[in-house]
Amino acid sequence: MLYTVVLENLKKIDTGTDSPIISIIVLAYNNTNYLNTVLDSIFIQDYPNIELIISDDASEEFNVSKIESYVKGNISQNVKYCYINVNKNNMKTVAHFESLLPICHGEYITLIAADDAYYDSSVISTLYTEFKEDPELYASMGQTLMYDKELEVLCHTFTTKDEMNLINSQKYDELFYELSQKFFIPAAGIIYKKDIFSVIGSLSDTYTFVEDWTTHLRMVCRHCKMKFLDVNAIKHRDGGVSHGKQGMSIGVWEDILRGMECEIFPYMSRLSDE
Repeated sequence: MLYTVVLENLKKIDTGTDSPIISIIVLAYNNTNYLNTVLDSIFIQDYPNIELIISDDASEEFNVSKIESYVKGNISQNVKYCYINVNKNNMKTVAHFESLLPICHGEYITLIAADDAYYDSSVISTLYTEFKEDPELYASMGQTLMYDKELEVLCHTFTTKDEMNLINSQKYDELFYELSQKFFIPAAGIIYKKDIFSVIGSLSDTYTFVEDWTTHLRMVCRHCKMKFLDVNAIKHRDGGVSHGKQGMSIGVWEDILRGMECEIFPYMSRLSDE
């Protein structure tokens, strides 16, 4: 069921080219106790034309009226529309995300987990700037910072400087080789041009949880241009649906094996040990 939050202070979405709509998708599943934190980090964004979609994948507890009340009391003027979607049945991460693409009005889309947060108020505007400078760009990304469960202690950064440089080099075969062996481009902290999801095709018929690695393998295989900015974008909270103290779930491992079979093995000629 799709709920639309109707607010008196909402303005009509501005479809002008200077600041096109950017759709922010917040994916929730049994982590809504952290939702206010990520919403606060969205409401302080200085980008002027945001569409917000909050979507829950059949959590044990998801209080729509409470969330709607919080949104109405805290939403900023630059968030022009806000939808709250509640899935009746659990779809799992990949299908959940893809099911929301048709309702996004934005030319650009970004996703964030309900238990993470944007690093500061300029993340969206900073990442979007790259699209204005390079119309051939499909994805603009920043650093994900890995924190403890309380988002207080920084543990490490997700992507190394060398990996950033490789992403920006457009050496697609070399990038494909490295990405086939290691995950170093997370889904969060990236603004995608919406068209990319037509270019790479659906993932949900093959994968359940792993949308980031498989998306980026397909993008690199198709020479879709990406830009990694040396800026902090996401505070990632330890734990989550796919991993935690016990390591990655069986479902994630199954996706990894399918990813190797479908996204890597057919293109082995691109891989080299040199």
